[in-house]
Amino acid sequence: MAHPLQLPAAALVVLCHGLALGTEAAAAAAAAAQPLASQGASSSSHYPVQDQEHGRGSTEALAVGNAGVHGSGEAGGAGGGVSPEEVAQLQAALHASMAELEALQVHKGQLEAALLAEQRRVNEWYSRQGAPAAPSAALTPTPSPVKAAQPQAPSGDKKHDGPVPSVESGGAAFEETGWDPENAALQGGSSTFQRLAKQESGTPEQQQLLAWANSIRSSNPKARVEAPLPLASYSYLQHFVYCFYPPLYIAGPTITFNDFASQIAAPPRQSAREVLTYVARWLGATLLMEFMSRMLYFNAIAKYGLLSKGTLAAAGLDVRPYHFALTGFWVLVYMWLKFLVIWRFFRAVALADGIVPPENMGRCVCNNYDIEGFWRSWHSSYNRWLVRYVYVPLGGNRTRLLNVWLVFLFVAAWHDLEPRLLHWGLIMPAALVPEMSVKALGRSHWALRFADTALYRHIAAIAATFNIIGLMCVNLVGFVVGMEGLPPLLSEVLGQVGTAVPVLFALFCAVQLMFALRSMEAQKSAAAAAAAAAAAAAGNGKQDRAM
Repeated sequence: MAHPLQLPAAALVVLCHGLALGTEAAAAAAAAAQPLASQGASSSSHYPVQDQEHGRGSTEALAVGNAGVHGSGEAGGAGGGVSPEEVAQLQAALHASMAELEALQVHKGQLEAALLAEQRRVNEWYSRQGAPAAPSAALTPTPSPVKAAQPQAPSGDKKHDGPVPSVESGGAAFEETGWDPENAALQGGSSTFQRLAKQESGTPEQQQLLAWANSIRSSNPKARVEAPLPLASYSYLQHFVYCFYPPLYIAGPTITFNDFASQIAAPPRQSAREVLTYVARWLGATLLMEFMSRMLYFNAIAKYGLLSKGTLAAAGLDVRPYHFALTGFWVLVYMWLKFLVIWRFFRAVALADGIVPPENMGRCVCNNYDIEGFWRSWHSSYNRWLVRYVYVPLGGNRTRLLNVWLVFLFVAAWHDLEPRLLHWGLIMPAALVPEMSVKALGRSHWALRFADTALYRHIAAIAATFNIIGLMCVNLVGFVVGMEGLPPLLSEVLGQVGTAVPVLFALFCAVQLMFALRSMEAQKSAAAAAAAAAAAAAGNGKQDRAM
């Protein structure tokens, strides 16, 4: 099936419409045969023949037809078969059809120019995000006989300021993107796309442009979430399908309406190999969880409070402080793996059906050292849903110190109305707000002067170590042991120097490894961004030469 974004096909549709209009007008004029003033000059010379592949055949056909009408008129005048009035009538009809064709070509040229401007902006956006430039093979312009005005893309360099918090599953740090003029191509920012998006229907060429915009959404998750859709997409039927889509209705991942509707309009390209690879990864995670369930009993020990009740000690088993530390650690690992298996199963079903939901677990649970980063990678699809439908309507980053409390309480109630979850919803923002304040201080001018020093790195690692302790405790309170199970755990793990020092030192070393991983990821992203920028510059140069 041909791709809907092929502009050559769109140009052909427009030219065929022009030919049909001209032919119908000429036929109607010939049938009416009303006397008109004679016009002696041939009109074919007023319309230059296109020298492009897409327009050559149709425009030459009009010119040849025009000359043929004049020839028949002259023969008719000599032989009495066709009157000069009929010839004049046909000439007028052809004039009208050519004028309509020129108007269509002007409109087509304007839309193509807008399309190229949007494509350049998309390529620039991709280069800044470190992703490959968007393909532009389907966006080759088709020059028209009439010089089309080049609409300018929206101007403005101001971006959304401030730190980018992110909201994730359990609630968490919030990432509000706002309206970024530089992402206008993805958000429907240009006047052309805003106008088209507000229409219930349009010309075939407008529909091609909307399909192209949807394809850009389908290739970029952030754009699918944020970009506005045509008004026709916001219907009760579409919303019903969104709410009860079977693969995601049971257990997620959560997907925003814009993301879902964009993928329905322009399905993303997913190869069978990619889907099968993802299924294989899910099978591997499932086998690992089965192994943990049968070989490591920490989750059952924590769930039934065996350590705190002294049951194991009563049975004659030696219970040491390290057992408490290991229990807390492995319970969180088990929780992460359990949700990973559940969410990836339903995501694999959706992938097989042609819908690409967000990946819920962006990082291993052991590769997080701050609260914001943890919630940015845990249940990340719920993060996008919360940002769009809860956090931003509450005021976004402008009132984030208040919003984090409201959103975490919402997430606690969303899970279940239990005392331990309400405690979790109050403790988590109480830990997050100081972290956000310290991060803001670390981004200050005087602090950045020491950012490359070993002292700065070690101080950050010490802070991250206690962050990890707090994050583990809060999640154990909310989802495993409750408030009553936390004091025994803390007293055993941190109440004795012989246990606390090795545990804190191990976490400190782990944080240093995480810092090294983040540095490697940043270098890789910078290299990818440089390569994408070079590819985008080369593509823009080719487009400029083509124009």
